Amino acid sequence: MVKDVISGIFIIFEGQYVIGDHVLINNTISGNVVEFGMRTTFIKGFDGSITSIGNGNINTVKNMSKGNQRAYVEIIVPDKMTISDIEKVVNIISEKIGKDKNVTVKPYLMGVMDIGLGSSVKIAIVAWTKPGKQAVIELQIRELFIKETRKLNMDNV
Repeated sequence: MVKDVISGIFIIFEGQYVIGDHVLINNTISGNVVEFGMRTTFIKGFDGSITSIGNGNINTVKNMSKGNQRAYVEIIVPDKMTISDIEKVVNIISEKIGKDKNVTVKPYLMGVMDIGLGSSVKIAIVAWTKPGKQAVIELQIRELFIKETRKLNMDNV
């Protein structure tokens, strides 16, 4: 109990997290801080469950609510699509998603991340968002990639 209280004091004074922050604790407990005090922290997971953890058992805290977050999307595309075709689609996505108030850096093509054994390559698209918005932007990037390649008839290349 003493260890929990001492750890709680450091969490509060160091401002490691506050209620509402999205955190990853000890690389296993992920969610939003819904309550914390001198002895215990309560995390609401994205499945709705509440996990309580004694502050003395918290070794590492990754706070994903402090500063901009990276939206990172890997997409497998047919190797018949040229880099120029991919860049064209990513530029369209960038213009559309870049207008979102939660996007701080428009999506851009990071590059080819892997070459598949068959007839595909893996690309990565990156954007930067306000805290907690990266998952939504990642979904939008994937959705728009499909829509735009179909519009440009590149999915059957």
